[in-house]
Amino acid sequence: MGLEFLIGGVLRFLPEITKFFTVKKEFEHEQKMLELNIKADELRGKIAQQALETKGQFEQAHDEIEAISSAVKEQLSMFTRTGNAVVDAFGGVADLMSKFVRPLLTYWYCIGAYGAYKTALYMQLVSSSITWDVAVIQLWTANDQAVMLSILGFWFTDRALRSLGR
Repeated sequence: MGLEFLIGGVLRFLPEITKFFTVKKEFEHEQKMLELNIKADELRGKIAQQALETKGQFEQAHDEIEAISSAVKEQLSMFTRTGNAVVDAFGGVADLMSKFVRPLLTYWYCIGAYGAYKTALYMQLVSSSITWDVAVIQLWTANDQAVMLSILGFWFTDRALRSLGR
């Protein structure tokens, strides 16, 4: 009778034990799903933040281009004749000087000052017994390339914006 009672009790608890393990597995599954949902929400938040940052950068670049475009358009139509010969002459000279400021400064910097600086460096390198080809290679740096590309970009952008203003 004692053994039957013990076996009967264990058999009665067997469904409860299997139910316990089933509930435990379901709980672990729910916990994993919750963790995955949290990770997915974090990723969605990062993506949304990156999208906002990219949109802001795009809008800022667009606003800068619009400002440059309006400045170029204004510069193109800066001088208007008044009918007074003296005032128109001074206005014409001022307009001409305004149009040549950027090119003259570019030539002065690129050919004059920068060219003299690089020539002096070249002479110094060659006088220190470095061959001319090695000296030339050492003179061209990443900064030189950045300056050159920014100047080229400026002038080609300026030309494109001027053609839009016509």
